[in-house]
Amino acid sequence: GLSWKDRYWVKASVWIFIFSYVGNYFWTHYFFTVLGASYTFPSWKMNNALHTTFLLTHVCFLFYHVTSNMKLHRLRHSIANLPQKVQLFFEAAWILALAYFIAYLETLAIANFPYYQFVDQESMYTVGSLFYAIYFIVSFPMFLRLDVLGNSVVLNTKLMDVIWNTPNLSISELVYLHLVHFET
Repeated sequence: GLSWKDRYWVKASVWIFIFSYVGNYFWTHYFFTVLGASYTFPSWKMNNALHTTFLLTHVCFLFYHVTSNMKLHRLRHSIANLPQKVQLFFEAAWILALAYFIAYLETLAIANFPYYQFVDQESMYTVGSLFYAIYFIVSFPMFLRLDVLGNSVVLNTKLMDVIWNTPNLSISELVYLHLVHFET
């Protein structure tokens, strides 16, 4: 059998752990400062992000990304006979739509949480969801790399590759967030 460090679930969990940690530690301030969002329950904080959000983000992001992989595999299978540029268009459109859909649904769900507040509910649904979707627009294709072409790529992706490539994603996310922040 495979060593524990070569198993897909280990690589996926490590990747999501690093991604969600960086997101909570460095990027959460966009929601707090730009959109006026805040949690009102007492909790330990790390860089003004609640410890509980670190744990919840890991679970949610793992679910979102595995779901994205399943949908992208299904999409790729269904459009495999189309020209390459058309396939790329459909995949990009699907990633954009899925990213915004997931971000919007989570924003809608958290709006009913009694200990979460934001200044402008309408801008949180639209602009806040767009900010949040940027995470997924970049991360869904990157996470898919762990799972593309079945086991041949998964077996060739070393755990250290997963760990070292995640900061590249983090830098891309930060650049996109800054670009959107300066436009608003």
